[in-house]
Formats: sequence, structure tokens, C-alpha cells
Amino acid sequence: MKDKLILILLFCYELLTYLNTSFGAANIKIVYFSILIFLYLFNLKSSLREHNWTIKKDAFFNISFLFLSMFFFRLIFDLYINDITHKIFENKFTYIFLFINSIILPLFFLRAIKFNKINYPLLYYILTAILFLVLSISFYRLVTQGILIQIGGRTSANENLDPIAYGHLGLTMFILSLANLLNSNKLSLKVLNIFLMIFSLFSIGIANSRSPIVALFFIILFYFIAVRKKNILIIFTVLLTVILIYINEINELLQSYGSYFVDRIIQLLNYNSIGDVSSDRSNLIKIGLDNIIDSPIIGNSFLSQSEIQKGIPYHNFVIESFVSLGILGGGLYLLILFITLYKTYILLRFNKKYYFFSFLFLQYFIYSFFSRSIVSLPLFWFSVFLINYIYLSHSPPKIRAPN
Repeated sequence: MKDKLILILLFCYELLTYLNTSFGAANIKIVYFSILIFLYLFNLKSSLREHNWTIKKDAFFNISFLFLSMFFFRLIFDLYINDITHKIFENKFTYIFLFINSIILPLFFLRAIKFNKINYPLLYYILTAILFLVLSISFYRLVTQGILIQIGGRTSANENLDPIAYGHLGLTMFILSLANLLNSNKLSLKVLNIFLMIFSLFSIGIANSRSPIVALFFIILFYFIAVRKKNILIIFTVLLTVILIYINEINELLQSYGSYFVDRIIQLLNYNSIGDVSSDRSNLIKIGLDNIIDSPIIGNSFLSQSEIQKGIPYHNFVIESFVSLGILGGGLYLLILFITLYKTYILLRFNKKYYFFSFLFLQYFIYSFFSRSIVSLPLFWFSVFLINYIYLSHSPPKIRAPN
């Protein structure tokens, strides 16, 4: 029970934003992380008593610890010594507090979880219920109160969760329902999960963000490569065919809620260059590459200090890792990605019960190329740690086709 509760709480990090208005963001995070620390220590105590928590030779842990330690010192140096301009959080201490509690502590304490003893179907349906609830709240507020937060035709989930996060929340619901569908034998559950997948796609459309669509196609492609099954191809082809047949009706429906998602997709396909699609991200990539060339060994600030876009993240973790930590840090980060991608491939072939967490990593892998900073996307690191520790718990799993 403790293991499931820890995983549920870590998974729900961004969903805390739904409580910010009522209780205050700072208060919610203090209570949230206090509960997690208590559960970590309680779980670790039980594992030590049962002699179930041992330090195995694990290259991933050593590489991750080295990389995150380097990044932690970069945070301290940039924020408190260089006194850089920063715009992710208002308070400097928030960066340190969140980095330790949402990234460093899970790196250590998720190792104590008994992944091979978790009831995954129950865990997944609990997560499904939670996601459906929050997405329904966002949709209900949209219908009853109108669009509260909209920027350029893109809708936010709430006052603190922006359109790209809303879109990825819908995608998480989609891949969770897809994993449940692939793991279920009952017709009623299959129908329910197909309905939830359609509802999820509607949420993605309302959010009007493109990166969830890119992530979805990557997940489907990676899945085909790993398991070579036709079932998902049939499901995906049917959904895509329905969308294409009713594209005009879908476009009108989404526009009635203020979303120009379909238009944005069409524009994306018609643009001739990345710069046309997103000049801000293109500028940040150019600034990041210039900074890498200027300081390839010791690195530079983890946030852009260019006069054009000062104090904001590069919205690309690979660029950020090389900019902030030089060639060594960037190389370590790439190594973490390659190790985790390989283990994701193995787990997808190993057992269907790991489909969702495998999909989740693939989603946040793509997410990390489009938005946020290394310090401000804890669910990316949560998914990375899960894949590696699940793999480690089988030491290593035998490769075989899923049952």
C-alpha cells in the first residue's frame, strides 16, 4: 500500500495546481512533500528491516547522481553567486527546494519500492479515476464559466497549468487508457477505455498544443518497434480515420470552445521552417548553441541571460544540459536518455503491465524537447527513475513477447 501511495503522489505532482486557489501553492507543496518524506522514511525502514533494500551495482544511479549533483551546484552558483535573472519561480529558494524534494529524493527512495509486488491494474485504475476527475473539472469549468485562461487560442487547464501542460495531461490520460485497454480482457472495460481515449483526445484538442501530438506519434512508433503487434495499429488507424472523416466538424466544435488546434496542425504541416512555427524556441536554441560554443567545458547559466529572452529556460533539456554543465554534463545527460530508452524497449517487450510507465517516459522524453527546464519538470525524472528501477528489480528481465 505504501509503495502505491508514493507512486500515486509523485504522479499527481502537477495536479496539485487544482488546489492552489483554495489552499495556496506554498501550503499545498509543504504538506505534499512532508507526506512524501514520511512515506519514504517509513518505506525505507520496512525495507531495511526485511533486508529488501540493497545497493546493487547500478551504472544508471551513479550517472544520474553525478549529473544531478553537478546541476545542483550549478543552481547554487547561478542563483546565489552569479545572481542571474530568473523567471521560472519568483523565489530563489523555490528552485533548490523543488529540485531536492521532487528530483533528488525520488532518485534515492524509489529504489526501496518493491516494483515486482505492486498490483498494477489497481494502481492504473486509481490513476485513471484521478485523471478523469481533473480533466472533467477543467472541461466543466470551460463549459460553465467560459475560457478562464487563453493565450493565442490555447486553453489552460486551470489558473496555474498552462496549455502545453493541459495537452500533456490529456495525453497521459490517453496512454493510460490505451495501456488499460491492452491489458483488459473484458468487453465492458475495453469500451470504457476507448471512451476515455476519445475524451482524452478532445482534451488535447481543447488545449491546442502541438507537442502532445508529436509525443503520441512517437509513442505509437516506439511501441510498434518494440512489440510488433497489430492491435494498436488497428485502433490507432480507426481513430485517425474517424478524425479525418469528421475533420471539419471537429474543427468547428473545437473553435466553439475557443480552440484553433486543427488550424495549428494544418499550419504546422504547411510551414517551411521551424523558425516560422516558433520563433521564440528557435531563438532560444540559437542562443543555447552559441553559449555551448562560448563555454564548452565549464558551461554557462542554466537559464538564458540573453537580452532578447532573459531569465527563461531553453525549453530543451539536451540544450540546457550542455549549456549549463558543458560537454561532460551534456554527455552524462545523453547517457541517461540512451540507458532509459533501451530499458523502456526491454520492458515493453517484457510485460504488458509496464506499458503505461513505459509510455509515460516516452511522453515526457518528447515533452523535454519542447518546454520547461530540467528543474521544473519533475514528472520527467519520475518516469526516468521508474523505468530504471523497475528494470533493476528484475535484474534484468528476459526479453520475450508480451503475453
